[in-house]
Amino acid sequence: MRAPWVRFRGESGATALRRRSLARRLAAGFTLVELMVVVVLISILALIATPSMRTARDDRAAFDYARRIQQMAHRARTRAAGRGAAHLLVAEPSGVRGRVLLFEALDNTPAASGGPVQVPSCKKPPQTVAGGQWAPVAAWAPGTVNNTARFVDGLDLDTIGINVDADIRATFRAYNADTPAFAMCIQPSGTTFLGIGGDASGAIGDMLARPPFNDFFEVIVTRRVGGAQAGLSRRVINASTAAPRIRSQ
Repeated sequence: MRAPWVRFRGESGATALRRRSLARRLAAGFTLVELMVVVVLISILALIATPSMRTARDDRAAFDYARRIQQMAHRARTRAAGRGAAHLLVAEPSGVRGRVLLFEALDNTPAASGGPVQVPSCKKPPQTVAGGQWAPVAAWAPGTVNNTARFVDGLDLDTIGINVDADIRATFRAYNADTPAFAMCIQPSGTTFLGIGGDASGAIGDMLARPPFNDFFEVIVTRRVGGAQAGLSRRVINASTAAPRIRSQ
């Protein structure tokens, strides 16, 4: 039922009609054409914003991977002091993007005899890659379990995910030069050893032959487009006697 047309005292009929027409227009909402225009404008704005949103997502992913590597380096140092065991952080070219793995040194005592027990030395004899403390590391694969080098944590940028879509890669730099692989070992006392090489085995062998490390090395995480760097690089700076940090540039 329509509401009666009320005219205020002294108000002309034309004025009352205009007032009522205005009230009807205000209460009517959007027309179909107006709604279509709004939807089209929102679609255009979303289309314009999509590339920027993806770039921001990819940059954030690169930073998150760098932070995970930083956390592994920090975890190696804190676990070594807390558990009384040497910890090895090893990085190598896994495919084309790189991987970083963390291991704890054990003495190979069977579980039936109360083992395995933590080993505090990075260079427990025999100091060879083939038969030494870190022999299982070079051939490690997901799911592998052994009693001389316990797997703690890892990051493989070759696994399927956003890291492949954004072409996120990690490169390593130590002793003032780029290197395909490195192996950093930290003892409970804080003493650090660092070796480099063409793969994990070569880097571990180099680490076993070197004196304590008193410099810094870097893990550089970048996002690439068409093979060239895109956006900021995330440099995980690891000093021999300090907590790792991330520098973006």
